Amino acid sequence: MSVIVTEAHLRTALYVIRSLGRKGVMVVCVSEEKKGIGLASKYCWKRKVVPSPKNDPDRYLREIEGLVEAYAVRVIIPIHENSLFLFSQPEIRKRFKSVEIPISDYSILQKAADKGELIKIASSLGIPVPQTYFIDDLSRLEEVTKKIDYPAIIKVRLEKNVNPGPNNRYKKVYNPTECIEWYKTLHEKQPFPLIQEIIKGYGCGFFALFDKKGKLIASAGHRRIREQFADGGPSTFCESYYHPKIWEYGEKLLTHLGWYGVAMVEFKMDHRNGEPTLMEINPRFWGTTPVAILSGVDFPYLLYKTALGEKVSDKYTFTTGVKLRFLKEDIHAFVRDFKKERNLLKKIDLSTRFLLDLLNPFVREGIISLDDIGPSIFYLTGKYPSWMLSNRDKEAI
Repeated sequence: MSVIVTEAHLRTALYVIRSLGRKGVMVVCVSEEKKGIGLASKYCWKRKVVPSPKNDPDRYLREIEGLVEAYAVRVIIPIHENSLFLFSQPEIRKRFKSVEIPISDYSILQKAADKGELIKIASSLGIPVPQTYFIDDLSRLEEVTKKIDYPAIIKVRLEKNVNPGPNNRYKKVYNPTECIEWYKTLHEKQPFPLIQEIIKGYGCGFFALFDKKGKLIASAGHRRIREQFADGGPSTFCESYYHPKIWEYGEKLLTHLGWYGVAMVEFKMDHRNGEPTLMEINPRFWGTTPVAILSGVDFPYLLYKTALGEKVSDKYTFTTGVKLRFLKEDIHAFVRDFKKERNLLKKIDLSTRFLLDLLNPFVREGIISLDDIGPSIFYLTGKYPSWMLSNRDKEAI
């Protein structure tokens, strides 16, 4: 029994490859890149370089069809938005009718991915959202910027075709002049971004798997302790976490959308009232997938079983308080915060907490694994461990 995992060079693909490979599933790893952290895994049964699903979708789909036939593939798991949105289109689903692709339909993904549309849907469901300013005419920009409480944040509505990180997908602004300047900059990347109030508090997420009938069959969650960027971004250190309102809001939103497959609904715990406030939906595997797996909910394998129509037991164990670290990024996050902090006592507190976490034998690593050393070496050194690959697969990389 085999499965195709797309964009296999990515870190999020590595989590899926390891999960399925450890369960004995034969994983066909496809990627437009020749090297990458996921491709270094020993659990890649086959590796295949394919055209880009974004730049050459026709050739890409023909290559995937050939792999489906050659390796009797039963399931395709898209990893990145490029393949996710492509495979979600109705005509593409019909083309691959012999294979199960456990993702939501294109129209549903569009609603989830568009931050503006999502804010409106969540508000109608009574889910707390940040105060949001919608602009559909640049002539109104100056007028709107005078009404905003600063600092504020500007966000593109759709992230899939925009490079990640600050200054690309979002920008924190401190006054009307800066807001106008950066709004126009982000507007050039993607028309009419949103302007939102900044919610202060820790980030937290609701992880979910829904079956084809839109029923929730597995869930977990996390909270962020340290983040990659000063203004947010992916976790560098987090822990498994449960909050009843996050579960309520996350399930309510995804059920309303008619979700199929995995998703992470991201919230921030507003320090003003202790309420979780919706940030966005990640409609694919997320960066902290390992914390869910280590906490007892193996989403990649459960997704695979769901795609095959197998019954997934709801008697899994979700353990809270499991801590996860991404070593390189966490060191960078600590150094950044340490340099930024001016108060000596706070510097000491930051250093103490970081060192205690670093030396804690119960903190788990997100990528480094003695069981699968190839990606670990690639992650730490940036060098591709070709000596670990079988001769059969070297020519495919």
